[in-house]
Amino acid sequence: MGGFIDSLAERCVEKGRREGRSEGLSEGKLSGILEAIRSLMASMSWEADKAMDALRIPENERDYYLRELAK
Repeated sequence: MGGFIDSLAERCVEKGRREGRSEGLSEGKLSGILEAIRSLMASMSWEADKAMDALRIPENERDYYLRELAK
């Protein structure tokens, strides 16, 4: 029975690692986009909308970035 429990535990740990890795990559991508928006706003004196246009950020994602920029 111990082998089964150990195997199950290993699968659970690996699943947790995969999910954590995926979440981390997603957060990193969002952070990078925010940094790119901020950089364009600062270096080009652009408003957020123009920076997001330049980065081709879809309309349905812009509210998220605007909220994050306001923090």
